[in-house]
Amino acid sequence: MKKNGNWVSESKREHKRIYSELDALLRSLDRFFYAENLLISHEDLTIKNFHDELIAVRDVIFRILGLLEVIIPESKKNAYLFQKFTETKFLNDYTRDLFKEGLYRQDTPGKSLYLLYDAFINLKGIVTDLLRSKKISYLGYKNIGQLISKEIRENIYFNPFRTDINPEFDIIENPQISEIVKSI
Repeated sequence: MKKNGNWVSESKREHKRIYSELDALLRSLDRFFYAENLLISHEDLTIKNFHDELIAVRDVIFRILGLLEVIIPESKKNAYLFQKFTETKFLNDYTRDLFKEGLYRQDTPGKSLYLLYDAFINLKGIVTDLLRSKKISYLGYKNIGQLISKEIRENIYFNPFRTDINPEFDIIENPQISEIVKSI
């Protein structure tokens, strides 16, 4: 991978199907928390235990992290994790703030991927701890969904909702099927 910051473009070329799956998982994970998408009446929302649904969420989070582990080169991931380690151990508040501000700016696709990776690592910990309680209320379930949705939608480069059709991943490669779709 190139050192000049083009590693994400190279990764997208090398792992096109993985990026497509990531896009689909982010979309579906966001939608999984909408009450109207659940097979339960609105009256029963307050009495239902959402433990099983949160297990499914945890499994999707694990899959997303697995995909991110593949598409972020090991050297880039290690450098980022080392930066995060030094941020907590060696930097003063001012320097730590500068580091976070630069990352949150998301002025490169790489920073957006790091933020997505970091967010899902944190979400994995929260969801795993919540599942230990065995009883997940609708409010707890909905709050986790809002956190996940916020992380997905605030990601500048990897927000699957920025456009209805992502020309990078939503391309029909079969010319006959493409013509049929275009004619509709």
